Amino acid sequence: MTRRIYYSIIYTCLGVLLLSMLLTLLFLYAHFDASLTEELRVRAEYLCTGTEKYGVEFLQTLPEEDDRITLVGKDGTVLFDNRVQAGSMENHAARDEIAQAMSQGEGSAQRRSDTMAEKTCYYAVRLSDGSVLRLAKAQATVWALVGRMVPLLLTAAVFLVLLCAVLAENLSRGIMHPISTLDPKAPPVKEDIYEELGPLVARLQDQNSRIAAQMEELGRRQREFAVLADNMSEGMLLIDANAEVLLCNASMAAFFQRPGGAVGHNVLLLNRSRDFCRVVGDALKGQRSSVQLTVNGRLFELLADPVFGGTEQERGGAEKPDDTGRLTGAVLLMVDITERAERERLRREFTANVSHELKTPLTAIHGSAELLAGGIVKPEDIPGFAQDIYAQSGRMIRLVEDILRLSQLDAGGIAMKKESVDLLAAAKQVTDELADAAARAQVTLTLQGERAELQGVPAILHELIANLCDNAIKYNRPGGSVCVRVGVQNDSGREIPFVEVTDTGIGIPKEHQSRVFERFYRVDKSHSRRIGGTGLGLSIVKHAALMHGGRILLQSEPDKGTSIRVCFTAE
Repeated sequence: MTRRIYYSIIYTCLGVLLLSMLLTLLFLYAHFDASLTEELRVRAEYLCTGTEKYGVEFLQTLPEEDDRITLVGKDGTVLFDNRVQAGSMENHAARDEIAQAMSQGEGSAQRRSDTMAEKTCYYAVRLSDGSVLRLAKAQATVWALVGRMVPLLLTAAVFLVLLCAVLAENLSRGIMHPISTLDPKAPPVKEDIYEELGPLVARLQDQNSRIAAQMEELGRRQREFAVLADNMSEGMLLIDANAEVLLCNASMAAFFQRPGGAVGHNVLLLNRSRDFCRVVGDALKGQRSSVQLTVNGRLFELLADPVFGGTEQERGGAEKPDDTGRLTGAVLLMVDITERAERERLRREFTANVSHELKTPLTAIHGSAELLAGGIVKPEDIPGFAQDIYAQSGRMIRLVEDILRLSQLDAGGIAMKKESVDLLAAAKQVTDELADAAARAQVTLTLQGERAELQGVPAILHELIANLCDNAIKYNRPGGSVCVRVGVQNDSGREIPFVEVTDTGIGIPKEHQSRVFERFYRVDKSHSRRIGGTGLGLSIVKHAALMHGGRILLQSEPDKGTSIRVCFTAE
């Protein structure tokens, strides 16, 4: 822009300079022409006076001059000429200035000589005797004048061109300075700039206002997105087409143990395993992909989707991107499926255990029934087989009942209407119901404690205490004891009701204590089957405690006994 203004000024100045010089030459030439005519007129008047008084002799006495003096008679005959012999000159009556002077008293004319590149100015005055006195003087033509002035004109032109160049440079910089220093982000007020830039400044101010509003809205949305992303339990990564991390939420950083995040780094810095690299590579090739990864002992499912710059319509419905729908990056979502996988494992294990537990008594019943139906059992052995069928069917019924009860607890199928329950009264009811079973097992069953109330479901709390007591009796030894204790303990200033069942039974090894509340888990499977245990009692206790906001504390030593306390922390 500065160069264009600079050259425009230069060209304008040169054009004005040339035009000025041409006009000056024309004006000077016209001025010289008029001055020469006036000079000839004044000198002619002076010579007319002398010629009128002294005749031709006066003219002959004049010194040699630049002016040509000619005296022409009334008939046009040349009487005198200071340059040429009068007798040799032709008649001048037809000359313009002579004819004009004879008729009007004075006359003037100009005639050009192409060979001499000059012109001659003539001025003629009629004398009293009718003769005409003519003065002539040569004047250079305008081209001759220009030719004589060329050195001076060239010198002046060079000086003026240099001056124009300097002035044009300064002027162009001065014109462009307010424009070049204009800050689009903070345009000046209209009073401080060219009037012509007013609409531009107003447009810039309007655009800046809209951009500021859009940036504020974009920042707000970005902050909201960042907050949402950081509060996601799933890990999320945004990467560009060069596999550089654009966004890494807190969950993803925690999964890969990078508290500082990975934004601005290559995504492979998070994990360099073959499966991770394959999923990232597939996504950056425009293909959806997923894989399961084990990171820091936990199982994750990694989902990767490519991100295209164009819409489906812009891509023409193609599966692969084209120039209008080019791949711009990928989104990686990492979901912790450890618990889901564990639940699936437990479900499969539960199904297998149920099938096995049901198959065992059914096989026994089927075998006994088959022998009876075949008539190969001695009459005196029939009661024994019947007793086995009865025992196995009872075991199967108890197993089915426990499974149904556990399923109801899982699904919330039991009525959850809570009411005030006295744990001591509930424990008293359970000990009364199990007194006969304890006597048959030669186990002493006692109840201790004080009144302790909580809001709960009576049937579920009864089931909880009954299963704890039933297990304590079954896994005890002859002559052993089971003590049920109910009370209230102080926990950080709060009165917490609890129920505790302590036995002197076979105990639980330390390595099994963390799993005894799993479904169908048995420490000694042969002993459990011998006493008719289903392996679901402590699972029911766990679910019942959780429904009442309780926590379970277990202490046990092999061959010394077990103590299980359930503390109810919920209101």
